[in-house]
Amino acid sequence: MDFYAIKKGSYICLPKCVTHTFLATEETQFLVIESRGSQYSEPDRGMLGRNGFYDQASFGTPNLEEMQTLKKKLKMNILSVTVRRADQMTVFSYSECIYDTIGWKGDYFPFTLHIDDLMPINSHRVHLPPSVHSTFVARGFVVCTFLPRPLETDSDALKVPFYHQNIDYDEVLFYHDGNFFSRDNLHWEC
Repeated sequence: MDFYAIKKGSYICLPKCVTHTFLATEETQFLVIESRGSQYSEPDRGMLGRNGFYDQASFGTPNLEEMQTLKKKLKMNILSVTVRRADQMTVFSYSECIYDTIGWKGDYFPFTLHIDDLMPINSHRVHLPPSVHSTFVARGFVVCTFLPRPLETDSDALKVPFYHQNIDYDEVLFYHDGNFFSRDNLHWEC
């Protein structure tokens, strides 16, 4: 029963002020990318259109009926919430279970997006800038997902790796899986 199907390669987007709980069935590691200065939004896709990289229909959204079934099965009765504000933790306690939600209105909810649901952006003539691969945008930074794709095949195409200097953003690379064509021999152990 997965009212949120998270697995290796899933993004989990948790909007500010949305109560959430993680129930992992196995040892799990998360890379947390938190935007404290703004909310995340979708990047402008330009000529590709809003479904150029992923379709919003591929978002994993809460299934409240399955959540209620799982809550009853596990005999969960969560009566407190820990809230972080300005790096301070506050615990709020309630007399009723905080997850007794039976309906959802609007589009402000946590969602998942898996890398298998993303479509690589290709160009055989020119090497596309990293911003084409932007998955989420916040003030001051972007989150990009580089998917397996064929390299440029045109004989006049700019080949990688190439030198570039980014004065607009700091760059932090996280390798989820596989090898990245412009940086090889990177090793990470847990």
